[in-house]
Amino acid sequence: MADRRIALLVETSHASAREALRGILAFVAESGVRWQLDHEPRRLENGPPPWLRRWQGDGIIARSHCPKAMAAVVASNVPAVELLGVARHPSVPLVVCDERAAGRLAVDHLLNCGLRSFAFVGAKGMYWSDNRRAAFRAALEAGGHSCHVFEFPQHQRLAVPPEARLRRLSAWLRRLPRPVGIMAANDQYAGFTTAACRIAGIDVPDEAAVIGVDNDEVFCELAAPPITSVIADHFTIGFEAAKLLAAVMDGRGPRRPSAGRSATAADWVAMEVPPRGIVARRSTDFQSAADADVAAALRLIRDHFHGPLTVGDVAARLDVSRSTLVRRFKAVLGHGFHDELVTARVREAKRLLAGSDLAIETVAARSGFGYPQQMNRVFRGRLGVSPAAYRAAHRDR
Repeated sequence: MADRRIALLVETSHASAREALRGILAFVAESGVRWQLDHEPRRLENGPPPWLRRWQGDGIIARSHCPKAMAAVVASNVPAVELLGVARHPSVPLVVCDERAAGRLAVDHLLNCGLRSFAFVGAKGMYWSDNRRAAFRAALEAGGHSCHVFEFPQHQRLAVPPEARLRRLSAWLRRLPRPVGIMAANDQYAGFTTAACRIAGIDVPDEAAVIGVDNDEVFCELAAPPITSVIADHFTIGFEAAKLLAAVMDGRGPRRPSAGRSATAADWVAMEVPPRGIVARRSTDFQSAADADVAAALRLIRDHFHGPLTVGDVAARLDVSRSTLVRRFKAVLGHGFHDELVTARVREAKRLLAGSDLAIETVAARSGFGYPQQMNRVFRGRLGVSPAAYRAAHRDR
């Protein structure tokens, strides 16, 4: 029989929450704790389950989307750990993503794309959105850049927001200086933003490069174009939350604020887990080049790298001579057409190796190398490792 009974008030409707659940299960398996886990399929918006009022247990791990949900957790009068940070209470510590680090990663990525105009789209008053916006803006200002901000007055959880909201966002996007790099508070807001760009007639990524947070792979890949995203490490968040709950139940957790003192943000945050990097997809595949023909060639490489493509093919499409395009490429980018084509193929191969279980032969074919031997030669020459070794070192959990 289990020694302790734990309620997991964590939804199954979001990929980030499911990753947190996997992390909790990993802690249980690795630590040997004897926990009975009470959980049911649910949405974040469902609020506290009715059975919680009569529940007799020892601890709770929750993602509370509103003060009412947090109040139900506190009313259970057992140790608890919170994973979301939207609603807070001084007796419930948080284990959350390092939102400031996520904002800084987004800035670095967009700057590396060659962008110099920036904006943020998020939700007003949301802990995670506010922190990501503040970090994004601070990192930009430190480099001498400004940031335009659009915030929905309330967090919008609908997969497709009402047309009125999209029109309002699209009108704001039209007023931005372009090309612009946009950080969205999460992948959902990134999806809102790309949809609004379509309404506004703004091309993504050539006029607006968009990056989200959480790396919900299905959501990101279904978007048009697929969305670049910061990888918030929700697996580790779940693992560390379970570890912290075990410590709290054993009397080894963080102390509550002393009587008579108001809780501060530092009292709530027990741990901030850094993001694991960025998965680059088409939404930020911005091609910066002052020469119009070179910029057009870069777009053709981006769209057709997976098939046979030569500098002669591209020159013919652009109605310029092969020698002229070669000369301009070297002058503008400092390297040749072939180098750029191989870079695009390596980038796609790295994405497929790290984010899928596709066979090496299939990765080589889909990324434009044709044969595994050719991909292996390029990887060893550019990265110093084989494709299989790269996958082993970078494979997603």
